[in-house]
Amino acid sequence: AAAAVSLNVSSNLVYWFARNRAQDRSVLVGNLLAYLLAGATLTALALVVSYVNGYWVEQFRYGAPVAIAFCAVWIVAQPFDHLGIAAGSPRLQAKMFFLQSWVRIGLIGGAAWVGGLGAVVWALLGFALVRAVVWVVIARGLPGVAPFGLDSALAMTQARYTLAFGVGATLFAVRAYADGWIAAWRFGAWGAAAVAVAATVVPLCGLIRHAVVGATLSKLAYAASRADLVQATALTRQANLTTALFVCPLVGLFIAIAPP
Repeated sequence: AAAAVSLNVSSNLVYWFARNRAQDRSVLVGNLLAYLLAGATLTALALVVSYVNGYWVEQFRYGAPVAIAFCAVWIVAQPFDHLGIAAGSPRLQAKMFFLQSWVRIGLIGGAAWVGGLGAVVWALLGFALVRAVVWVVIARGLPGVAPFGLDSALAMTQARYTLAFGVGATLFAVRAYADGWIAAWRFGAWGAAAVAVAATVVPLCGLIRHAVVGATLSKLAYAASRADLVQATALTRQANLTTALFVCPLVGLFIAIAPP
């Protein structure tokens, strides 16, 4: 839901902050928040309709209201992952991720320890609420952001430039599952198993890539805004090389040590 509905619009704050004046940030963030609220509302309504029509499996029906609320709040919380980078402060983004890690461990780990699945779902909802509140509070403290504003003309420009990025990001999110589907369809159990072994390292690869992107994306956006293709290409090459130095050996190791 987060990938399909949000169209990854939150990550495009990096693009827009680098290309607009500081005083326009209030409108950029306000338009973003309005879009996410509308998307979250439509998602919640669609989930309610599917629940009423009996499309939910029995095991999940008892926690449906909390699950629906979680999906909606999680969509609104998407800018948490990109706000610090958009503001040109990887240090701020690192602090936000550090806070997120401790809150996640405390809420979800505690709920899993003392309660069942229902407690974990409630903890997930609380975690999503913390993310949503934190990013809004931090955004209001950034120069030129508070108070939030709305501008329909700028919103249309944002939508026009964001649509292509959003469709690409949605397909990229789906591809994590599509690899296994295609392997199982074309090559049977062996192909699906080989993909599953290599995919075991995906969470760790994601952490590595996210760290590298966070350290370079703001500089890359500003280089692109100045049409400095030399620096942009150098930053991209450096980021790819840094990621590959960790990822490629890990994938090879997992395939090498996997049982027949």
